[in-house]
Amino acid sequence: MNLHEFQSKDLFRAAGIPVPPGDVATKLTRRGPYNLGPRVLPSAGTSDSTIQFCYFSATEGATDLLISAVGKDRKRRDTRVLRGGQSPSFESFHLFQNRPDTSPSGRIALSSKEGSRDALVIIDSARRHVLKIHPIEQLIAWSNF
Repeated sequence: MNLHEFQSKDLFRAAGIPVPPGDVATKLTRRGPYNLGPRVLPSAGTSDSTIQFCYFSATEGATDLLISAVGKDRKRRDTRVLRGGQSPSFESFHLFQNRPDTSPSGRIALSSKEGSRDALVIIDSARRHVLKIHPIEQLIAWSNF
């Protein structure tokens, strides 16, 4: 896109004329029809927020928590960390009320339905595994809005 095209699109946006997302942004997620709640994860030595992030990917059969990261070969790869809707430990992620949250140390926090209770789940993003599950009555959602 040249400078003239970019400025034209900017003028259209200012005038309230819709611009297709693909004209002004690059899609970073590739899985599933519904990808929700992206959160940036810390990347060593860079401030580029597109290097590594986590998000929920919803399909008909399950909801996954994925980590998307750029590898040494500069190709983006998605790694499934959790699958909701497939086991008693992660029955549901309360998808439309819940978004993962991240810490500067690379931990991910989210809520999940576990049996008859809700739980706060803490995940180590570097090792891609669950560190702790804290059952909490009436939690339903974890949000950093």
